[in-house]
Amino acid sequence: MALTPFTILLFGYYILIGTSTVVVVKYSESAEGKLAYNTASAIFCVEFIKLMFAYGFDYAGMCGSSPDKLKSTNWGNWLRYAGPAFLYAVQNNLNVYATFYLSPHVFSLFNNSKVICAAVCGKYLLKQKFSSMQWLSLVLLVLALCVAKVKMLLGTPTCKPSGRLLLELGDEGMGLNDYASTSYSGLDANPFHGGSMEYVLPASGSDYGVTPTLAEMDKRVLVEGTSPEAANAAAEMAAFTLGIFLVTCTAFTSGLSGAVNEWLLKAIDTDVSLMRKNVWTYQWGCIFNTTGAFLPMITALFSTPVEGAAPVGFFSGFHVGVWALVVANASLGLTVSMVLKYFDNIIKCFGGSVIIFSVSFFSWLFFGAVIDAGFILAVLIFTVSSFMYVGGHNTVLKKHDADEEEKARLAAANNDIEGGTPAQKAGQEMQTLVGNPADEEKK
Repeated sequence: MALTPFTILLFGYYILIGTSTVVVVKYSESAEGKLAYNTASAIFCVEFIKLMFAYGFDYAGMCGSSPDKLKSTNWGNWLRYAGPAFLYAVQNNLNVYATFYLSPHVFSLFNNSKVICAAVCGKYLLKQKFSSMQWLSLVLLVLALCVAKVKMLLGTPTCKPSGRLLLELGDEGMGLNDYASTSYSGLDANPFHGGSMEYVLPASGSDYGVTPTLAEMDKRVLVEGTSPEAANAAAEMAAFTLGIFLVTCTAFTSGLSGAVNEWLLKAIDTDVSLMRKNVWTYQWGCIFNTTGAFLPMITALFSTPVEGAAPVGFFSGFHVGVWALVVANASLGLTVSMVLKYFDNIIKCFGGSVIIFSVSFFSWLFFGAVIDAGFILAVLIFTVSSFMYVGGHNTVLKKHDADEEEKARLAAANNDIEGGTPAQKAGQEMQTLVGNPADEEKK
């Protein structure tokens, strides 16, 4: 790849968009730290923008399109594009929730587990061959994911004081000692968001107790025999587990949709341009996400209205952060074709690692994320693993494996010629035991 001002700018743009699509999920949250919008509505907007650009590129003869290419297909083939479109719709929606539960920098690393599913689907669905170095790189990738969160996976011992503690976790992580021998009342005085709280000092030798009478109990947690720190660690582990489950689902759908889409692009409608095929996939993407966006509205029509609840609409909960998420994801989708055209696998591998470092930096800068040594080591292992997976050495290794297979096949064929087939060998052994009938007749 020639290093030109255009390719440098394109690489910088690729890193910027790749980072933005992950980081912007945090800005799409509401003031209460929730995803108050329907993700299907947001993903529909993404697919609609990509659909409009794909139409424009196709009619303008850009990105491989030309007037001599067909613009239509039969209904059966068009229905086939619903397969990868449905998987992409599920994947894109789950990505938002996975980022929400894992935090951007952790998601950016664990999301690369989709390479494993892509390799498995490629091997068994597309009959692709991978070198031993590539399989080893996937093992390293799994190792990187384990190293990234080894502290959380192993757990840390926590102090377990005796007694029973009843807390409402507020915005400020204040501990038990902050309220000893003190009574609070009123919204301003009580850090538990209203009501009153009395901390009762027990008699000597008895357990401590808390008798709350709170007016608002939106985040109340009962902890038996554990410290508030342990309760927070348990909640963090629960969110991490849910996030990993969602990432696993997106990794599976990503690998399967990639294999199905590659088969459609290479084996179906070979006389149709790539951009026209993208148009059909985006059409199905809009259909599926529209369905997901309208389901809550349809459900609300047949359910009992909740007093004080916000009305459910297609764009309910949308704000500047959500529209930034839409623009970032649509831009990334339109950038992929240019990245595939101007960058080789090595550059894309390097770019993927830079995106993880970039997301980690901005997560630390803007959101106060903790980037420990284990996570940095995991990213370095991932970088090595990525190079092993896409490096040019795999071409040499694959050729060597193919040559060895060919030698083994020829050797087996020579053995069959020299020694005969197994049936022929069995017949020869029988003749040795009973003799040749023709020789008996001569006698």
